[in-house]
Amino acid sequence: MNCIKEYHITLLLDNFYNITIQTSDCDKSIEDDIPRTFTEHWYFKKQDKRFGLWGICNAYYWHDPRLGYIQGFANIAALLMIQVG
Repeated sequence: MNCIKEYHITLLLDNFYNITIQTSDCDKSIEDDIPRTFTEHWYFKKQDKRFGLWGICNAYYWHDPRLGYIQGFANIAALLMIQVG
């Protein structure tokens, strides 16, 4: 059971990585929004956390390109990142 679970997690992470490195029509909007998201929160003082937030926003764009990226979505994703840790 653990091997199957680990395989699915690995597959999911690989797919997420492949999605996050693709460019999208919304890159400019995402790049504008990220620096405005929780500017004073300690969690987002690190560049890798901001890059992770960009990756989540970009991955959502590729998950639902019809909707795309909506301004302010980074705030929702940032709250989830803080909660998940």
